[in-house]
Amino acid sequence: MRSYEVLTPVLVFGLHGENGTQDYTLKRGDVVELPEEHVAVRAMLARKQIREVEAARSHKSKK
Repeated sequence: MRSYEVLTPVLVFGLHGENGTQDYTLKRGDVVELPEEHVAVRAMLARKQIREVEAARSHKSKK
């Protein structure tokens, strides 16, 4: 899992995994941990909807 910051005004998506579907509704500036190997995460990176951030900054979203 890596930390990513949302760059678009609103980002709504779902990730299918071993534990079912995890739905996300995020807004610009939110930092979230996502699995870097998931095809949806790679697509959002390519479209510049999210960007990878260092782990120290990811604690901001947990407050």
